[in-house]
Amino acid sequence: MYYFGSDKKEALQKYLNQAAYLHGNQEDVQSMTIKQLCDMYLKYQFAKVQANDLTAAHHNEQIASLNKLINFLRQGEKISAISTLDLQNYKRMLQKSAISVYRLNLHISILKALFHWARKNDILVNIPNIDAVSRGKIIHKGKFIFSSEQISKLLSLADIKMKAMIWLGLNCGFGCTDCAELKWTDVDFTNARVKLPRRKTGIFRNLPLWPETVAALKNVNGGAKVYHMAGGRILYHSN
Repeated sequence: MYYFGSDKKEALQKYLNQAAYLHGNQEDVQSMTIKQLCDMYLKYQFAKVQANDLTAAHHNEQIASLNKLINFLRQGEKISAISTLDLQNYKRMLQKSAISVYRLNLHISILKALFHWARKNDILVNIPNIDAVSRGKIIHKGKFIFSSEQISKLLSLADIKMKAMIWLGLNCGFGCTDCAELKWTDVDFTNARVKLPRRKTGIFRNLPLWPETVAALKNVNGGAKVYHMAGGRILYHSN
């Protein structure tokens, strides 16, 4: 029996943070293998999917990426035996597989998240030197940027819902999926903030709202979600 506190929301988060470890085999740290650690981490991530804090699509990305890591290091490889050179060779293998820099960085991010999670939740005391594995350099191409005059014109021509979307994009960096997932319970008009986790990664966001954004949102009439079509359908469907 485990007790995580009287606050239901905080207790649930604490449970999710430790569920994979509590329900796992709790093997001795010195003998834990890379496969055992990955299995525990993926169980935790699946709990987040069930809690609607992580997309199934991103969870599938994690499974595929960690299977690639396991196959490279070998299933029975002990965590304590993983060297810096092993991780650098893993990155080199990924680079040779002709994937894009974005895909390379996704694999590296999942690798680092795995070990950070293990240390944060006291599953591992010492982790491999993941700082020695750097992400690939992305050469940013020039992106089209709207001028203030163009934005003003868009706002003047937009209907009520689109105007609020534009302000959410400018204010919070929200895209189509963010707007489609936004619920009124995510919006705190009293404190002028919006709390919405990233649907793909589950990263929590607590963002301040500009007065213009608050005013535009207050003009929108919605159901449980801020944006919907006739019959309760949402404006955008994400996978």
